[in-house]
Amino acid sequence: MNAAHIHLVINHIPVMGLLFGAGFLLVGLLSKKDLLIKSAFVLFIIAAIGAVITFFSGEGAEEVIEHLPGVDGALIHTHEEAGETALIGMIVMGLLAIGGLWVYRFMNRIRITAAVLIFLASVLALGWLAYTANLGGDIRHPEVRKDFVPPDAKTPTVDDHD
Repeated sequence: MNAAHIHLVINHIPVMGLLFGAGFLLVGLLSKKDLLIKSAFVLFIIAAIGAVITFFSGEGAEEVIEHLPGVDGALIHTHEEAGETALIGMIVMGLLAIGGLWVYRFMNRIRITAAVLIFLASVLALGWLAYTANLGGDIRHPEVRKDFVPPDAKTPTVDDHD
C-alpha cells in the first residue's frame, strides 16, 4: 500500500464523518435527543482526526501520481490549497466538538445554543470539504471535470467491427 492508496482510503473518513455527524446533530436537535447530539460530536472528532491523516498523506500521494500521464500539476496544487483550508476547518470542527461535549457535561443552560452553532459550523465545513474532495476527484477522473468532452459517439470502437 503506497501513500496514494492511503490517501484515497482515508479521505472518506472526514467527508462521511462530517456528513453523518451533521445528520445526527440535526436529528438530535429536532428530536431533543442528547445521545444523538453527543454522538455527532464524537463523529466530528473522528472526522477531524481523519482530516489530519488525509492531509498529511496528500504529499506522498502527490509524489506517487504527479508524473503519471494525464495528471495535471495545477489540479494537484488547487486541491492541495483547498485541502489546507479544509484541514483548518476540520481542526476547528474537532475543537468545537470537544467543546460541545464539555458544554453538555458542565453547562446545561447553553447546550442547545452551542449545538446549533456547531451544526451551522459543520454545514460550512462540509461545504468546503465537499469542494476539496471534488477537486481531488478532478485529478484522476477527467469525466467529472467541467471541461470534459465525451468521446465522439461516431468514433469506431473495437466492438463495432463486424
